[in-house]
Amino acid sequence: MVHPEPGQRDAIVQTLSNKGFDVVAVGDTVDGIREFHQQDPSIVIVAFEHSVDDCEQFCARLRSESDAPIIVIGKNHGEVTLLQILRSGADIYLRYPSARELVARVRSLLRRTKPEQNKRKGDCPVYSRDVPGWKN
Repeated sequence: MVHPEPGQRDAIVQTLSNKGFDVVAVGDTVDGIREFHQQDPSIVIVAFEHSVDDCEQFCARLRSESDAPIIVIGKNHGEVTLLQILRSGADIYLRYPSARELVARVRSLLRRTKPEQNKRKGDCPVYSRDVPGWKN
């Protein structure tokens, strides 16, 4: 998980871990790419606050290498930003979801993309970036 604020990062990790997901957290997108290659995650969560370009590049790189679903979390940027991020490879853009909504979205994507994993609990390395306002 990429986030400068450990408390918010920990809240997301704790929420997903409590629901049975295995979560890998990293400090930046460079580490995120490295861990992505090492972990081969079932799903990726990327949250951002300021750098739309960084988020776009991260999503585009992951999408060029994998079909793993990508959820982007961010503040209420405009429609143009949302469309840029979706075009770069993200599957879903969520504007500060509640913890319950995020868990539901993760489960929904995994159900459609990795049906064989529905039979086992967890297996969800997650990468996140800048999640101010995370609601637990």
